[in-house]
Amino acid sequence: MCIRDRAYIEQIRTFIRKNTRGGQQQSAQQQSRPAPSQSRPAPSSTRMEEEVRVQTMFPYRIPVYYESINLDGLSKKIIEHNDALKAKGDKIALTDREVGHFERLRDRMRDPPTFHAGKVPEAEIEILKNKLLAWPVELSLPTIDLFRIFALHYQSEGLFSGLDSGLPIITTLCAAISKSGSDAAKMVSLRALANLLRHTMGAKALQRYLGYIIDALLATGVPETGAKNLREALATFLLNLSMQSSLEENDRLSQIILRALRTESDAENLYKLFVAIGNLASTSGAYRSRFKSQNANGDVRGVTIPESPNSASIENCRRDLLSLL
Repeated sequence: MCIRDRAYIEQIRTFIRKNTRGGQQQSAQQQSRPAPSQSRPAPSSTRMEEEVRVQTMFPYRIPVYYESINLDGLSKKIIEHNDALKAKGDKIALTDREVGHFERLRDRMRDPPTFHAGKVPEAEIEILKNKLLAWPVELSLPTIDLFRIFALHYQSEGLFSGLDSGLPIITTLCAAISKSGSDAAKMVSLRALANLLRHTMGAKALQRYLGYIIDALLATGVPETGAKNLREALATFLLNLSMQSSLEENDRLSQIILRALRTESDAENLYKLFVAIGNLASTSGAYRSRFKSQNANGDVRGVTIPESPNSASIENCRRDLLSLL
């Protein structure tokens, strides 16, 4: 790879790192790319330069995860909601002992390196899974936000094994998207879904139940929402999802990406949506054909890239994407 190509890819990485709220983590495996085929006939110098650029841009394998959290504010809300449930005699309310389990889980999260490296007692996980995530949808925002952080922990894998394979959790997140009426709850749910893609079992569950997630997104018009933070969460979820190597073709997924793209005006989100399309089209012939049949080329060309310090990098990304489509 020439120096110019390295600089170009580094521009892309730096842009997504700097402009994504919540932080990200990456691994060497996620950054690896297959070697270019040696059996292709030698292209012209101009065509070779275009192919190198496409091969180095797509597939892009550095996911974005949301790691920051306001634990004090979250804890206060959960305790308030729990007191209200107890006052009504609702059995889903936490007992005093269970509140203690919740508080210990919360306190573990205050030190992220120790939290992610250590083991969480099953009693604390059970409170999150069987009680907090079962609260009514109108009370779900802080509990889903707590789950968003736990989804990054290696023990979250256990929530997606067994007979139900995590379906109740996916159902809770989908309900917050489709029934809560709150942009904040929808945003937090999409951030939790983006974080689920960090570990194998969570990613498999998300792919298994992707149809339910798409139903929830389409039912409430999330791809066309005007809420800035919600649009950012959707673009990040689609970016991470596009990196899944075993993702099955889904016509409605490509529709959601293009619907979001047509109404997007934020530079950061446009970048993520371009990359999501490029990832899917470069790793799946079926998705590439699907995007072509849906006039993705026209949608990508028609987007106005707003002026920003990164406009040139975004334009380069679009150029690579158009050469792919």
